[in-house]
Amino acid sequence: MQLEGKVGLSILEACDAARVSRAGFYRNFHEHLPRQADTELRQHIQQICLDHRCYGSRRVIIELEKLGLRVNRKRVMRLMRADNLLCLRKRRFVCTTDSRHTYAVYPNLTRDWKPTHLHSVAGIVPLSGSYPRRLFPARDRLGTWKYA
Repeated sequence: MQLEGKVGLSILEACDAARVSRAGFYRNFHEHLPRQADTELRQHIQQICLDHRCYGSRRVIIELEKLGLRVNRKRVMRLMRADNLLCLRKRRFVCTTDSRHTYAVYPNLTRDWKPTHLHSVAGIVPLSGSYPRRLFPARDRLGTWKYA
């Protein structure tokens, strides 16, 4: 096996000249070889993410397959996470409440109140006319709960 850039110099001769064992050379070579292979893939992923800002790893893989590269999704996720290229999620809920309105704000009458049994709020909170009264229970003269 020849080193790149040096014609006629084998790995054995280069290791002897540098006074490095061949095992140490291959150990270092195999540790750095995957990082060099990732640089080309990183360039492709970065270009896809710049073109399509909302693409996640699954869509990036589809684009890589169109380029002829077959890559594992976990590898793409790892590279995207390392380069901070993960897609930002869109907020599904947009707050539409206007807290600075000019309408009256009614106090919460049940804030410090502890319920004793089911449907006991109706006796404390006055019912407005917008709800049907039959949905809310109320006590009669004898103290039994009935729907009005």
